[in-house]
Amino acid sequence: MLIFSRQEVPLAVETVSEITTVITGALKKITTTGDEFIVNDTVWYRRKRKGGVSSCVLNAAGFLSRTFQKNLEQFDSWNGETTLEDQSFDGYGLVKILGSCFGITEEELSHVVKEYIKLTNRPLHSFLKYFNVFHGMYVTRRSFSLDTIPVELHRYFMEVEPSEFIRVGVEFETGNIGSSFRSLMKLNILFARNLIDLGVFITSNDKENCAARIWPASNRNGSFTELDKRNYFDNVYLPLLEFGFAPDAFSKDAPYLHEKGYVFKPQPTKRVIEYKGTSYRIFAAGNKDNVLLPEHDEYSESAGGIKEGEVKEPTLPFLKSSDVRSENQLRRRSRARKLKS
Repeated sequence: MLIFSRQEVPLAVETVSEITTVITGALKKITTTGDEFIVNDTVWYRRKRKGGVSSCVLNAAGFLSRTFQKNLEQFDSWNGETTLEDQSFDGYGLVKILGSCFGITEEELSHVVKEYIKLTNRPLHSFLKYFNVFHGMYVTRRSFSLDTIPVELHRYFMEVEPSEFIRVGVEFETGNIGSSFRSLMKLNILFARNLIDLGVFITSNDKENCAARIWPASNRNGSFTELDKRNYFDNVYLPLLEFGFAPDAFSKDAPYLHEKGYVFKPQPTKRVIEYKGTSYRIFAAGNKDNVLLPEHDEYSESAGGIKEGEVKEPTLPFLKSSDVRSENQLRRRSRARKLKS
């Protein structure tokens, strides 16, 4: 798996390195072929209940989250899915704090935030954001260094006796852009309630070469590229380490991702359907409904194409919603007549 580290936080380099080693280690252990995360981005199809054929998603997002949580638990002092005060999130860890830590008085905080915004060219509307973040880091907690704070501001801080551990909350998001904002809000709340000291947020690095290819024909388009377009960082109210991920490669020979954490390959059947002039071969896909591939598709051809003796099934006729309503009404009336008799 390709991993892209983003955002710096004011922690000793050794502490950040320890967290990064764990997160990247848990991600790197998500594999499909050998020691690599290779994804099959073939577009599959299914029969619609109302008739016709539509594209469908074969790679399950649960494969990634479940495998990541399982991998995370293999590291000392780290857990997978965790619940604190009714808030469930994907991972939780305790990391020993190394190096010096600093604090600031509430009286100085407002002035320091104003100076920080000027020195770092942040927009004026970010005052409230950084006031809350700095209050949580340097007034409420004894866990953070001055590594990313401009030198001109160091005189306002005082060294404090550090906490023993920093509490890390992790969210691994594979959903749409709305799901990403919900995950970030969850980390904000955990930080505000003093349940975690630091957030880790993981999502697709980009849409074009990751999200939209792992899950073609779906709305799982959340990625840092999409988040950046929406100025998401204005809504981050805690120190946050970010990691983008992408497959090592794409291949039509790679297996697919099952929601229970294993990989699989659809198996060809002896059945074929035809819809709008295209023949589709039917494949069995584990515990999912049967899925379809066009006769000329590379995967379908490698499975043998349409052979003599295979059964052609008629595709259900395409029905308009009004037709479906009428059909349902007739069925209800028929049942009512039978009950009366």
